[in-house]
Amino acid sequence: MQDIEGDETRTNTFEYWSNPTSTRRAEQQGIAPEGAERITLTEHQGLTGLKRFFADSLDELGASSAPEDHRLAQEVEDL
Repeated sequence: MQDIEGDETRTNTFEYWSNPTSTRRAEQQGIAPEGAERITLTEHQGLTGLKRFFADSLDELGASSAPEDHRLAQEVEDL
């Protein structure tokens, strides 16, 4: 992923809903989820954000004492 994430020439775009309350409802009914905004990013921007999300998740889960969080941290690490 690092090779792909570092490739700033990846300019294909994709769209997603920020903070959707019900993605399935939005898709089925063609409506915007309440309080959501449609975001357009390039592949590079999306992969950079995903990498940051994984790193932040590992920090949060690693600080927890819950066994389930340690299992989730391992799954994030595997991804």
